[in-house]
Amino acid sequence: MLKLSDEDKLNLLLLVCLTLAIRIAFTGAWPLIKDENLYARMTDELLMKPTLIPAFLGFEVAWRPAAYFYAYAPFVAFLSALNIQAELIYRLPSVFFFALCTAIFYQFTLEYCKKRNTALAAALVFTLNPLSVYVSNTALTDTLLLLFILSALFCYQRALSSRRFFLPAATFLALAFFTKTVVAFIIVPLALCMFFLKKKPAEPLLWASFLAIPLSIAAYYLMFESKEAFYNEFFKNATSKLPSGTGFAETLAERFWSSFLPFAALCLVWLGFFAIGLAKNFKKHAFFLLWLAFIIFSISGGGGMPWYYLPIIPAISFFAALAICPKDEFDNLTIVLFITLLLFTLGGLVYFYSLGMPEISERQAGLFAAGKQNVLVFGRYPPAVFFYKAHTEKMGGTSSFCWINSLNASDVNDTASVLGAFHNYSTFRENDSFSEMTDLFWRKQIYKMPCSISRFDWLITAGIDENVTLATGEFELANRTSGDVFVFRYIGK
Repeated sequence: MLKLSDEDKLNLLLLVCLTLAIRIAFTGAWPLIKDENLYARMTDELLMKPTLIPAFLGFEVAWRPAAYFYAYAPFVAFLSALNIQAELIYRLPSVFFFALCTAIFYQFTLEYCKKRNTALAAALVFTLNPLSVYVSNTALTDTLLLLFILSALFCYQRALSSRRFFLPAATFLALAFFTKTVVAFIIVPLALCMFFLKKKPAEPLLWASFLAIPLSIAAYYLMFESKEAFYNEFFKNATSKLPSGTGFAETLAERFWSSFLPFAALCLVWLGFFAIGLAKNFKKHAFFLLWLAFIIFSISGGGGMPWYYLPIIPAISFFAALAICPKDEFDNLTIVLFITLLLFTLGGLVYFYSLGMPEISERQAGLFAAGKQNVLVFGRYPPAVFFYKAHTEKMGGTSSFCWINSLNASDVNDTASVLGAFHNYSTFRENDSFSEMTDLFWRKQIYKMPCSISRFDWLITAGIDENVTLATGEFELANRTSGDVFVFRYIGK
């Protein structure tokens, strides 16, 4: 077990400062996107009413275990009191957690290869990679998950020389499970590989520590009153990410391109070094090669979402570092190379964040609707509308709006659907709808949130043609956003 030298401590300080500086520069560039709004709202609701199963809009949902929300809640409570930009409140905890990830990865790599400059290069690639910059600058679960994965592996590495690290390793294994369930399983084969390569695969405490997984599953199962909800989270959520059934090869190929292209675009600066390092060194580093092999699950489950690749970035960074520092020398050429790549990375990020996101229109609508009562949200899934409305109001519950969600907004893009939903909420598509929030992403029907509002005064449409609503003659446009989300005031027949 290596002891950190003064140079190592200086390297750690450099890495942490660089990690924070690059990310904070972009933290507030975009509105919260996609599931960020979901998790931000669920964190707020946890602060209002702590529960073992998180809630969204007042309804318990089996979408993610509670570890993420309990980890972020203290940061959110503190940052909210500072009255700063909403995006900073929910994203800064991820930035902080990734700084910890970078520090742990440096120490793990240093212990693994016993080469200080190689470890530094790997950590620099790890933290400068545009994909890791982007993902760790979101309010998603993946940064915290990676922190627990790296912490568990670091403890297993230390357990090779001191058995007292098995308990914290098992703890981090459980925490990883309670952050993103089955993704935590990656830790077990990697820990086994680590001990196998050191010829210690029969260590009884190693196998005992793996009991954290079945014990966590059992504990999670007992938290649910509805066992069907547990089934949906634990099985449907995982299996839906895998290609199956007829057309398996075609489905896998389609997912490969839709998932791999965003990954390649974000990692383009470093992929050449990674390819060279992998080609020259894969036989010498079975542990990182195994870690890299899990990229197949990122490709299969990614669906164009780059955060699925974050658990694999450490392996990619290590092989890239072997090409950048083949002789463990951090000479002037290497320094110039890193500065050049840093400038390319920053330039790419500036362009990337300048593109904007569709959630800008949702944020505009949510902010405009803040404080307004008797609101109907209708059309496609618009999570930013809910978050920005509720966050601005700083109110709990769902008393100020109701929601009808269609998986395909084109199915309700007509005047009859708009009027039917607005005037006859309870009977709208009665035979083709459901009201269990936890099933929102599983059932292929229209979702109608349980609603006690008898008369609506406002209508927010998402994904529905503006002219369709105006053609009813019962609404006037109150707020036109930059996208496909519109706010209408009801003016009567």
